[in-house]
Amino acid sequence: MTNISLDADLFNIVYGKLLSKNISPVAAKALAKTLVTISKEAMISTDDLLKNITANGIRFDVNIYKALNSTRSNSSQIGYIDIGNVAPVIKAQII
Repeated sequence: MTNISLDADLFNIVYGKLLSKNISPVAAKALAKTLVTISKEAMISTDDLLKNITANGIRFDVNIYKALNSTRSNSSQIGYIDIGNVAPVIKAQII
C-alpha cells in the first residue's frame, strides 16, 4: 500500500464501529487503520467494508474481494473459503 495520510475522524468512526461489534480495542485499532487505508486505495466505502465484519471474522462479498485483488499478484489473491466444503487434506493447508 502506498503512504496515505490517515483521516483521524474517519479512523475514530471506524474504530468505534468495530468496538461496537465486540472486537477487542487492540484488534479494532489495527483493523480500523487498515480499513481506512483500503477504503481510500480501493475506493470502497468503509461502511461496505464494515458490514461484513463481526467478532467472529471477516467475509466480504465478491466485488470487494475483486477490488482488493485488482492490485495483488496471482499468488497473493485473497478470498473466502468455506472450510465445511473443503477436502480434509486441503483443510490442513488453509490459514
